[in-house]
Amino acid sequence: MTTGNLLGILCISRPSVRGMRRISPRAMALALILFCFRGTARAQAPVQCAGPLSEAAVIKLASAGVPDARLIQIIDACGAGFTLTRESEERLAAAGTSAPVLAALREKAPKPKPKP
Repeated sequence: MTTGNLLGILCISRPSVRGMRRISPRAMALALILFCFRGTARAQAPVQCAGPLSEAAVIKLASAGVPDARLIQIIDACGAGFTLTRESEERLAAAGTSAPVLAALREKAPKPKPKP
Protein backbone atom coordinates (compact mmCIF):
# COMPACT_ATOMS: atom_id res chain seq x y z
CA MET A 1 0.00 0.00 0.00
CA THR A 2 1.46 3.34 -0.97
CA THR A 3 1.28 6.50 1.06
CA GLY A 4 -1.13 8.01 -1.48
CA ASN A 5 -3.50 5.07 -1.14
CA LEU A 6 -3.26 5.27 2.63
CA LEU A 7 -4.14 8.95 2.59
CA GLY A 8 -7.09 8.21 0.32
CA ILE A 9 -8.39 5.57 2.71
CA LEU A 10 -7.95 7.69 5.82
CA CYS A 11 -9.53 10.88 4.47
CA ILE A 12 -12.65 12.23 6.10
CA SER A 13 -15.52 11.94 3.65
CA ARG A 14 -16.99 15.39 4.16
CA PRO A 15 -15.69 17.95 1.68
CA SER A 16 -13.92 21.08 2.85
CA VAL A 17 -14.71 24.63 1.81
CA ARG A 18 -13.12 24.32 -1.64
CA GLY A 19 -14.48 20.86 -2.39
CA MET A 20 -11.32 18.97 -1.52
CA ARG A 21 -11.31 16.22 1.07
CA ARG A 22 -9.79 17.02 4.45
CA ILE A 23 -7.29 14.72 6.08
CA SER A 24 -7.68 14.12 9.78
CA PRO A 25 -4.67 14.95 11.97
CA ARG A 26 -4.51 11.34 13.09
CA ALA A 27 -4.36 10.11 9.51
CA MET A 28 -1.66 12.64 8.68
CA ALA A 29 0.43 11.54 11.68
CA LEU A 30 0.06 7.87 10.74
CA ALA A 31 1.03 8.58 7.13
CA LEU A 32 4.07 10.57 8.27
CA ILE A 33 5.20 7.77 10.60
CA LEU A 34 4.78 5.16 7.86
CA PHE A 35 6.65 7.33 5.40
CA CYS A 36 9.56 7.92 7.78
CA PHE A 37 9.97 4.26 8.68
CA ARG A 38 9.25 2.74 5.28
CA GLY A 39 12.79 1.33 4.87
CA THR A 40 13.21 -0.20 8.31
CA ALA A 41 10.82 -3.11 7.75
CA ARG A 42 12.62 -4.46 4.70
CA ALA A 43 14.18 -7.88 5.06
CA GLN A 44 17.94 -7.95 4.85
CA ALA A 45 19.57 -9.95 2.12
CA PRO A 46 21.09 -13.23 3.24
CA VAL A 47 24.81 -13.13 3.91
CA GLN A 48 26.97 -14.68 1.19
CA CYS A 49 30.55 -15.43 2.17
CA ALA A 50 33.57 -16.01 0.00
CA GLY A 51 35.45 -17.16 3.08
CA PRO A 52 36.31 -15.83 6.52
CA LEU A 53 36.57 -12.07 6.91
CA SER A 54 39.97 -10.44 7.05
CA GLU A 55 40.77 -7.62 9.43
CA ALA A 56 40.85 -5.24 6.47
CA ALA A 57 37.37 -6.37 5.38
CA VAL A 58 35.92 -5.73 8.85
CA ILE A 59 37.57 -2.30 8.96
CA LYS A 60 36.19 -1.50 5.51
CA LEU A 61 32.65 -2.53 6.52
CA ALA A 62 32.80 -0.58 9.79
CA SER A 63 34.23 2.50 8.07
CA ALA A 64 31.48 2.31 5.44
CA GLY A 65 28.86 2.66 8.17
CA VAL A 66 27.43 -0.86 8.14
CA PRO A 67 25.14 -1.07 11.20
CA ASP A 68 26.43 -3.14 14.13
CA ALA A 69 23.59 -5.67 13.92
CA ARG A 70 24.32 -6.36 10.24
CA LEU A 71 28.08 -6.49 10.83
CA ILE A 72 27.58 -9.03 13.62
CA GLN A 73 25.31 -11.04 11.32
CA ILE A 74 28.06 -11.06 8.67
CA ILE A 75 30.70 -12.07 11.21
CA ASP A 76 28.49 -14.88 12.54
CA ALA A 77 27.89 -16.20 9.03
CA CYS A 78 31.40 -15.83 7.59
CA GLY A 79 33.67 -16.07 10.61
CA ALA A 80 36.96 -14.27 11.06
CA GLY A 81 40.13 -15.36 9.31
CA PHE A 82 42.54 -13.54 11.58
CA THR A 83 43.67 -13.87 15.17
CA LEU A 84 42.37 -11.04 17.30
CA THR A 85 45.28 -9.41 19.11
CA ARG A 86 45.44 -6.29 21.24
CA GLU A 87 46.88 -4.40 18.27
CA SER A 88 44.18 -5.59 15.86
CA GLU A 89 41.48 -4.68 18.41
CA GLU A 90 42.95 -1.18 18.64
CA ARG A 91 42.92 -0.82 14.83
CA LEU A 92 39.34 -2.09 14.66
CA ALA A 93 38.21 0.25 17.45
CA ALA A 94 39.91 3.18 15.70
CA ALA A 95 37.94 2.29 12.54
CA GLY A 96 34.67 2.58 14.47
CA THR A 97 33.79 -0.97 15.45
CA SER A 98 31.75 -1.19 18.63
CA ALA A 99 32.20 -3.42 21.67
CA PRO A 100 29.49 -5.89 20.49
CA VAL A 101 31.22 -6.25 17.11
CA LEU A 102 34.56 -6.88 18.82
CA ALA A 103 32.88 -9.47 21.05
CA ALA A 104 31.50 -11.25 17.95
CA LEU A 105 34.98 -11.21 16.43
CA ARG A 106 36.50 -12.65 19.61
CA GLU A 107 33.99 -15.48 19.46
CA LYS A 108 34.57 -16.29 15.76
CA ALA A 109 38.29 -15.55 15.36
CA PRO A 110 40.76 -18.41 15.47
CA LYS A 111 42.36 -18.74 18.87
CA PRO A 112 46.08 -17.96 19.12
CA LYS A 113 48.30 -21.01 19.29
CA PRO A 114 49.92 -21.50 22.69
CA LYS A 115 53.64 -20.80 22.81
CA PRO A 116 55.75 -23.88 23.64
